[in-house]
Amino acid sequence: MCKEKLALLILLFTVVSCSTIKKAATSQMGEMIFESSDAVLVENDWNLFEETISGNIKVLETLYATDRSNVDFIVTLIKGYTGKAFAIDETYYLKDQLQEKMNSVHRSRALSNYTRALSYSALFFKERDFENFDFTKYISSPDEFYKLLEDKLSDSASDVEGVFYTAQALASIINLQRDNMRTVAYLPLAKVMYDWSCEKNPKLGYGACDIFSASYVASRPRGLGGNPMEGKALFEKAIAKWPDNMMVRLAFIQFYAVPMYEKNVYLNQKLEIEKYTRENLESKYWSGGKLEAPEINYNNLFNLIANKRLEIIESLEKEIF
Repeated sequence: MCKEKLALLILLFTVVSCSTIKKAATSQMGEMIFESSDAVLVENDWNLFEETISGNIKVLETLYATDRSNVDFIVTLIKGYTGKAFAIDETYYLKDQLQEKMNSVHRSRALSNYTRALSYSALFFKERDFENFDFTKYISSPDEFYKLLEDKLSDSASDVEGVFYTAQALASIINLQRDNMRTVAYLPLAKVMYDWSCEKNPKLGYGACDIFSASYVASRPRGLGGNPMEGKALFEKAIAKWPDNMMVRLAFIQFYAVPMYEKNVYLNQKLEIEKYTRENLESKYWSGGKLEAPEINYNNLFNLIANKRLEIIESLEKEIF
């Protein structure tokens, strides 16, 4: 009898130990993946990025299935789906948008991926003890929502990025459904999340905070607090602050020059993007001489997106202006 009890205790200890080791391993893996998630930003090959991002997200979801309470996995998935929607789906949708196509598969894909991001955001808030959390409760009281974020969350990178990429997903869904007033009502909450996360880390997304601030002011109707000229000034300030991120210049074109029919602004920014591309992105093939180690530039992916979108706008230049 004693031997049977001892064997049972050994078995239980082994099971618990294995479970603990597994938990520790997945926890460390989640932390490692989250901390290295910005590595994708150094990619300078559009085709390679486009072909691999979906597979990378699915691998991450498989890892997440081993530890569904791991906030690092959750935040990286929010970031992944938001990034895919922004970088790929919205980039290809830009052509349909400028041509005012009613039905766009790229718009549908963007909405789907942003919605997936928000489903992981719900898990993020749950894991951070937001009881029965529902955005709807704070539509009329965004200041209370800000206070809730301040009370419940820390300054950790996972908390700040969890809120930031939730804000991006929510704001983008709203922007893609501007004719849906029910959705537009959530914009103040997206603004609160941007404000909170960007106050904690103004360098998020290497200029993303400044792009949002300028776009928010430039593209909103005047009756809702928009001011195109103030937005223009904010874009110019952001360009000076982030000179190597061509996405700032592209956003200036997309959210100010195009809707305001400011052809001179468009042409000036176009020239600057093309100049930067010639000087920094076109010489990526070895043609003899000393082999150089790869340069780590976290603006690479943003610059790829900017160039891809500029090609689309340039192809429709006569129709737009």
